[in-house]
Amino acid sequence: MEKSCVAYDLLNGNAGLPGGYVYRNEHWSLEAGIGPFPVGTLILKPIRHVLNFSNLSIDESREFVTLLKIATEMVVRLTKCDQTYICQWSHMG
Repeated sequence: MEKSCVAYDLLNGNAGLPGGYVYRNEHWSLEAGIGPFPVGTLILKPIRHVLNFSNLSIDESREFVTLLKIATEMVVRLTKCDQTYICQWSHMG
């Protein structure tokens, strides 16, 4: 039996995504974090299932940078925050 992937269950509509998508196109989804992520956390994830950022195409990588900049500008404008943080997670097992 294949393990379930929460990130892709959310993308495919197999799990509820409170508030829906902030933005979505053919390559990327920008969503509010769920579960243990604090309020205000945004997740920018590829629509195509990849295990590592290095598996993205050149076009997907370029688009990521643009969307990350736009999302950051949006957060700063809406919240008037002093700083933003960008993180990459990894896990095993």
